[in-house]
Amino acid sequence: ADMHAVRVLHRDLKPGNVLLGPDGPKVIDFGIAQAFDATQLTRTGVVVGSPGYISPEHVNGSAALVP
Repeated sequence: ADMHAVRVLHRDLKPGNVLLGPDGPKVIDFGIAQAFDATQLTRTGVVVGSPGYISPEHVNGSAALVP
């Protein structure tokens, strides 16, 4: 939720990018993260993320990136 509060889109959320600690889960690996208001999140037709964890909406190109 904090990522969205500062308008950052992770783009590769999967179990391997979540660490479980005594104070709760922490999301790691922001290597392909992008700001919601970036001029170009991805090129048309390009899917970003790990296969198997990408939403069906992104795979078929119907996802709307609305914060």
